[in-house]
Amino acid sequence: MPGVRSAVLIALSISAISYASPPCTVTPAPSHVFIPPPPYEASPGEGSFYLGSDDFWTVVPNNGVWETQHVSWTTNGYIPERQTSFMLNSIEFPSTGCWEISARWHAHELKFVVWVTP
Repeated sequence: MPGVRSAVLIALSISAISYASPPCTVTPAPSHVFIPPPPYEASPGEGSFYLGSDDFWTVVPNNGVWETQHVSWTTNGYIPERQTSFMLNSIEFPSTGCWEISARWHAHELKFVVWVTP
């Protein structure tokens, strides 16, 4: 039986459907707003926030809900005119529910909690 998958987009916006409230304590937006270094956008867009540091960050939905997507891939990209590079990865969850995500890149680490929906 295949697992449940949800895309993780590093340094890009992710979208999630809106729910009143997940049944677990998800990672809230920090009181001090993280703004990535130039040339990246200062805001990931409405309904989400950046989480991380100048060296490694991701975008997390304000409501903490991730809608699963049945995809399995990893890639990267570069936008020459903006001198912007990014990584795209996917995570396979064995079930829906509350999940703590831990991501590492070199000496940098991110941890956050999301509610994964079907």
